[in-house]
Amino acid sequence: MPTIEPLTAIANTSVTFRSEPRRGSDNVGGVYGNQPVKVIARNGAATWFYIIAPEVPGEHAWVLASAFELQGDLTTLPIAIFPEGSTTPLLLPALVHSIIGTPLPLNPPAPGAKTATVTQLAKVRVGPGVGYMEMGLLNPGTVIVLTGRIEGNAWLQIEYPSGLDGRGWVLGELVRFEGEFAGLPFYNLLATPVEKDGSGSSEEPAATEAPVEEEAPVEATPTADKPYGLTTAQINVRSGPASSFDAYGLIEANERVILLGQTLNGLWLQIEYPSAPPGVAWVSSQYVEVMSDIRDLPYFNNDGSPLPGP
Repeated sequence: MPTIEPLTAIANTSVTFRSEPRRGSDNVGGVYGNQPVKVIARNGAATWFYIIAPEVPGEHAWVLASAFELQGDLTTLPIAIFPEGSTTPLLLPALVHSIIGTPLPLNPPAPGAKTATVTQLAKVRVGPGVGYMEMGLLNPGTVIVLTGRIEGNAWLQIEYPSGLDGRGWVLGELVRFEGEFAGLPFYNLLATPVEKDGSGSSEEPAATEAPVEEEAPVEATPTADKPYGLTTAQINVRSGPASSFDAYGLIEANERVILLGQTLNGLWLQIEYPSAPPGVAWVSSQYVEVMSDIRDLPYFNNDGSPLPGP
């Protein structure tokens, strides 16, 4: 258990306290706008804060991170995980790695290495998420060597000589990778290796979220011509396959979406969205559980332009 120095966070609006780090879990209290709370940890994705709440059972609760202004450094917070069979979180120390002076230059790629090109100014972090310390910046056009990934390829591990064990992490949508991800090892949101079986499906990693119990299971039947997926969180629907594109709206968790296409890097999915001008839109694959075979869906490049078929 790490030594915990709580950080103060100020509510941007009225916020509900939850029993677990997910929407729809038990409402156990709340605060009004401009009220403070004491934060002692975060979930793996840094989307929820674990707070001290003396007035609720257990004296702790979860709040949505985006509803608060944190008065301190997010990257120093411990990470809360749920051991199998437990509803009480275990708090793990944050990954901390300091670089003195200018980061070392990247090494030239070795023969046969999987390489990608940075397309936008990219922050290099200690772990796969915005909750981890920033170690440096990579300029557009920089060639990087890929050494790992998380499920869905939303974050990519790279060779980074100044990083922890010579590695760092970058956001997948900020790079262009025209090769095959097959062969790259998998990690979870704690930057811990995850074993994969021969079929390509992952064993369950150490949990970084509370176990999710479906409150209202979504009944959805796939059709032969319309593969589909289920959203795992509230997500933005965008006009193109990157967070820089305009948002059309939001889709709530546990919603069925019809899948029409995918980017070559696997990070974005094109879906049916009747309220958009063309009737289609894009969502991050990180927050969609694909329920059908999508190998035959058409591919698009990073600006949403279709790629030639086989």
